[in-house]
Amino acid sequence: MRVRPFQREDVHEVYALFYRTVHTINKRDYDQRQLEAWAPNDADLQKWEQRLMNSHSFVAMNHDKMVGFASMTEDGYIDLFYVHADHQQEGIGHALFQTLKAYANEKGMKRFVTEASITSKPFFQHQGFRVVKRQRKHLRGVVFINYVMSYELTKVYL
Repeated sequence: MRVRPFQREDVHEVYALFYRTVHTINKRDYDQRQLEAWAPNDADLQKWEQRLMNSHSFVAMNHDKMVGFASMTEDGYIDLFYVHADHQQEGIGHALFQTLKAYANEKGMKRFVTEASITSKPFFQHQGFRVVKRQRKHLRGVVFINYVMSYELTKVYL
């Protein structure tokens, strides 16, 4: 597996991975209305492309298959972080997180913040994130529970 920067032509595969993962993995913690609001079948891929191009976005590839992706804004907000539904618990999330950390250290960032789903909260806690607060998030008229989480970066000296 290798992690590389997102490219425009990845957007269809990124959204397909996102959609499948949300509707497969997150269904244990969210109901069907929430899943459909979160990952609609009719997404605007042009907006997704802009969202990913306007942030620091990376994709994890296993040979020629995308198995995960992550994006982060300039101020350390992890906006998107997904591992393919068929490739959970294979170290892909850890590899993506290490890529984000290396990039953040290179840029002198001090911390990460994310809004983690109920499903992804244990992963982020395992990486060293702490819960700042539990919140009710509104998206397309539907309410979700998620968690604002933060991670303090430490400078790595070689």
